[in-house]
Amino acid sequence: MPSRTRLGSPEMASAAAIALGLSTATALAQPAAPATTASSAAAPSASDAAQEPAPGTDRTVQRQPLVDRRGQIALLVDEPRKASETVAHLAQSHEGKLEVQTEREVVIRVPAARVDAVIARLRTLGKITHRSLTTRDIGPAHTDLSAELASSVRTRERLLALGRRAQSVDDSLLVERRVALVDEEMARLRAALAALERRGGQATLTVRLMPRSERAPENVPQPRLPFPWLDRMTLFDLMSTGQSGGADHESRHIDSNLDLALQLEGTRLDGLPKERDRAYAVAAALRTRGVVGTDPLGVALGMDLAVGGGEGFLYDVGLLLGLGWSIGELSSMGLVSGLGHSGWTGDRIKPGLDIPVELFMTLEAGDTARLILFAQPRWAFTHSRDQGSPNTPFGDELSVGGALLVPAVFGNDELDEGGLRIGGAYTEACGARAYTVTLGMGAGAVDY
Repeated sequence: MPSRTRLGSPEMASAAAIALGLSTATALAQPAAPATTASSAAAPSASDAAQEPAPGTDRTVQRQPLVDRRGQIALLVDEPRKASETVAHLAQSHEGKLEVQTEREVVIRVPAARVDAVIARLRTLGKITHRSLTTRDIGPAHTDLSAELASSVRTRERLLALGRRAQSVDDSLLVERRVALVDEEMARLRAALAALERRGGQATLTVRLMPRSERAPENVPQPRLPFPWLDRMTLFDLMSTGQSGGADHESRHIDSNLDLALQLEGTRLDGLPKERDRAYAVAAALRTRGVVGTDPLGVALGMDLAVGGGEGFLYDVGLLLGLGWSIGELSSMGLVSGLGHSGWTGDRIKPGLDIPVELFMTLEAGDTARLILFAQPRWAFTHSRDQGSPNTPFGDELSVGGALLVPAVFGNDELDEGGLRIGGAYTEACGARAYTVTLGMGAGAVDY
């Protein structure tokens, strides 16, 4: 009569060791016994469990990076209640779904590929006064869950193998209970993986709706600000230069930044020899500065082209290249150098080649305004321009200045749509001093 394996046998002790997470080496080393119990026939085979694809294992080999995208948008509208309904329907029309809806706030989830289309549609509902998009890599979390699931699959296979070797009902029931616990864990892991995959393919947008004007109390005079665009500023305009941290918020930084100026430049030159102590000129100028790929260090570039006249012919051309970086979402900077050619005829500033070295900075205030500052020493190849500046720390000439770009002055709401640009510069060259006032159009583009 064949011997029967009891609950205290080495085989069942090994099964308990596996279920408690202990070493499985002893369990795998036991000799296999014929599968004679009904419980082993009822349980799924190890080969079936092995053939079942585990989410996050082989399916992730060619998977795109999983990124959790969350956006914050402030929208200035005429009727918040009506706009709330429109935003809710907007999610459904772009293959998304509605998460939360109130009169002043709507949270929607849309496919990541539809985010730009949704934002473009939101622009038709009102003025976007604040917009941000944060991303968080959830690929490592997906990998960890996939590894846990694969480990659970292997544990289940080992338990099933031990169940086939059990020779008593008690032993089979013990193994089946352990298999059930592992199945529950596998179901939990698969659900968590599915949730991560859904988040990776979609973006969550929180749209805050603000009325364009609140009804003022009667008989209370409203203050009038000197510039109309100041009346249109909102709390989100003032807060758009930074965001408070949160559980799901990650700090962002400027990845690329472009500044373009098309302007008139009026210059007065003082300190010339006594017979022509002062000179004036007006020039048309195209100037650009930008940084690209600041993660953390990128490329900075610049271009200058200015031509004008008055008392003599004035010109300035140059190409600049160097390093760029960003300081969070508030500012970007560039250190550039290159080759230029400039001059002012009539024995004022002798034309010649020069090597400028410039440090420039842009300070962002959302779509409300942008401040641009620069400092540029130059080395001149023309002998008469040597040591033309008494204040430059190095080089022969010095130019410093800045400009303010205000899109709303011309009626535009976005920085990349352009607006009024005003500024000035101070230059020392050939022992003389030049004062420049600039006025024109400017535009900017920022990517985070």
